[in-house]
Amino acid sequence: MKKIWLMLLFAFAICGSLYAKKINTEGNPGKKIIDVLVITDKKCPFCIISPTEKYLKKILGVINFKIIDYREPKAKKLIRKCNINYLPSFLIPDKINNKDVFSIIADHAKKKDGYLILSKELSGEFMLLDRRKIPSRIDVFFSLYDNNLAGVLKSLKKFCKDKRISFGIHIIDKQKDTPFVALAQREEKERLLAVEMVYPSKFWSYLMKRIDNINSTFWINDMESAGIDYSKIKGLVHSDKIKVIANKSSALSRELGIRDGIVMLVDNIMIFRVYNILRGNLEAIMNYVQ
Repeated sequence: MKKIWLMLLFAFAICGSLYAKKINTEGNPGKKIIDVLVITDKKCPFCIISPTEKYLKKILGVINFKIIDYREPKAKKLIRKCNINYLPSFLIPDKINNKDVFSIIADHAKKKDGYLILSKELSGEFMLLDRRKIPSRIDVFFSLYDNNLAGVLKSLKKFCKDKRISFGIHIIDKQKDTPFVALAQREEKERLLAVEMVYPSKFWSYLMKRIDNINSTFWINDMESAGIDYSKIKGLVHSDKIKVIANKSSALSRELGIRDGIVMLVDNIMIFRVYNILRGNLEAIMNYVQ
């Protein structure tokens, strides 16, 4: 079995662009230590903060990271006072000597009560504090073109069935695709939604066939092999109704700011990027969240 990693949802693209900027990182006279508060979940074995710590050390120099658990009174007070709604949260003193560094940090932070609080695009996120917990539920967000998608979905579906966990799937549209690819994705999604409405028992079979043959335009063959009569869904596929349904189906991914996959939302509050699935990791995550 391939080893599968569940990784913290982390915006590497933005981090990469920040790394690429030429800045003077020696703007910490006398190597004065900067105290940075990090509010996180100390008990979570999957919730990493090291990428952001490494980046901040690169641009700020000597840092003393003060890690506090979000359950502690001090953390609760800061969360309430600073309107923090995700973890981890990095709170940097807003008095930084180097103006170049300050401007870069400020571009991806909000200023509140003497702190610069990093945006989730830079800090990453694994826990959403402002969402209602829905026990025993997994939602997965993906583009039909994602690598390892079939294996991930099959493993998740089996795991959820075995553990009696509610399982939801959300097809997302990649934001940076060409107009042609974007149109193809949209049409694929609308056909899948139409199949789900008219042939719910055959939806999963057709979805797996399309994932396996996503670069083929002969989707009609996949419908036929799945026992689907296209003439019975043709009207729906070309209707305004399916476009409204498709837009509604993307509401949660838009709300969470998920622009590419594969991403897993657990119990509506924990969020991870998924590359492959190892059952033991899934069980550990579900046990932890419960």
